Order: sequence, then structure tokens, then C-alpha cells
Amino acid sequence: MYDFNYQKETLCKELAGCIVQTRIGPMIKHHFINTTYDSQPNKKNKENGKWNEALRIKKKHYDDCLLENDFETISWLIERPWRISWLHANKELVIEKVGIPMYYEILGDVFNDTETAHKHKDEIIELFNFGGNPLLMMNKEELKQFNELPDVLKVWRGVKSGEDVFEISLLGCSWTLDFEKAKWFAKRGRGSLFEEPYPLIFELEIKKEEVLSYITRRNESEIIIDFTKIDLEKLEFIIPQEPNVQECLSGITNY
Repeated sequence: MYDFNYQKETLCKELAGCIVQTRIGPMIKHHFINTTYDSQPNKKNKENGKWNEALRIKKKHYDDCLLENDFETISWLIERPWRISWLHANKELVIEKVGIPMYYEILGDVFNDTETAHKHKDEIIELFNFGGNPLLMMNKEELKQFNELPDVLKVWRGVKSGEDVFEISLLGCSWTLDFEKAKWFAKRGRGSLFEEPYPLIFELEIKKEEVLSYITRRNESEIIIDFTKIDLEKLEFIIPQEPNVQECLSGITNY
């Protein structure tokens, strides 16, 4: 069993250089260590020793997995905010060592776990298309459900908008067949409709053949599409209506 009797150390330079101030206080934001930080890097104590040891262990585990071509485990060793970028940087190596089906299995797990897909959408589209068959991201149940979908689909994407309602940068890969889920994404973490940013839902009709993948494993009817190929003339824009709130922007459909 591992001995957790940490040594008193100053924080190593690698981690010390990754300390940032956030709204919840100081954090170490490193691709192996992503945590709140309650000490000072130049002090010799067990807190610093703990994070130094955690980094040493993770680096050793990473190197061992790399030798074994265990990219599935590596993808979980990397902290969540850096997983997409790590896979993007190593996509050629992953396919070379484990093949396209396993590449897409890893990508599907990484994509489904990310909470900031909108920040990595260009990398994500490259990852989807790189292996040539993103439908391989679906598991057996998702593939079965996908095959039962009609040839033409109406999909939605809920976002939080700013002053420019038609901001194309809000478009992304993740859409849904469930309007209520899109509305939830648009309105989560906010109060009044008139607060900035306000909720906005994109509505789009697409052909089934345009779908890159269909993901339901998070209890969502998620449709993955290439946002760079969207026909902007087909987009509809909806602001979810709250009780007793009148239409606030002309030309926008209230729900």
C-alpha cells in the first residue's frame, strides 16, 4: 500500500508556474494537477510535498501507459480541461498504435466527459473528422437508436447569448432532439430573462446523413454535427419565454 506520509518540500517549479488566482481562490491548473491550493510555493511543508508527489506519480503512470499504448487510461490521467487538447495533439499516434475504432471509442468518452466543448470546438471537429468515421463513437444502443431516426431531423442548441443575438461563434457541434434539454442549457445558471447573457436557442432542420454521431449515454438525445457546414439561412432563433415576460426582441420567436 502507498505511504501517504508526504515529505516537507517547496512546490516544484513546474507546478508553481501553474498557480492562478480564481474566484474561489488560488488553484494549481496543470494538465496532471487541477486543484485548489492552500499553501505558498516557497514554503517547505507537506501540502507542497503532496502535490509534488502526485505529479511524480501521474508522470510515472503516464510514461508506463505510453509504453503499453494504453491511451484510454492516459485520457483519464489528463485532467478534464486538457483532455481534448491532449487527444488533438496525439491523434496521429493514437490511431497508429491502437487503430481507428479504439481512437473513436476514446474520443467518444473524452467528448462526453468534457464540460467546455464550446472552448475546443475547432479541435473537436478536427478530431471527429480525422479518423474518417465519427459514427464509430456510438455504442451499440446508440447506433440502434440512430438507425431508427427519420431521414430529416429538427435539432436545437441552447446557449447564453450576449448583445449580438446572431453571434455565429455560439454555434457548435452539440445539438439535441429534445427542445426542453436545449432550453435547460440556455437558461441554466442565470436569473431574469433581461440579464446578460440572455438565453438563446438555435433551431435547425438537417438531414440524417449530415449527423456525425448520436449520443444518448448521458440521458441526452445529443446530435453531433459539423458546425462549419451549417447553412446559416436555415437557422431559426428562439428566446425561451419566462412567465409574464413579453417579447423583448423584435424578429425573435418566443416559445
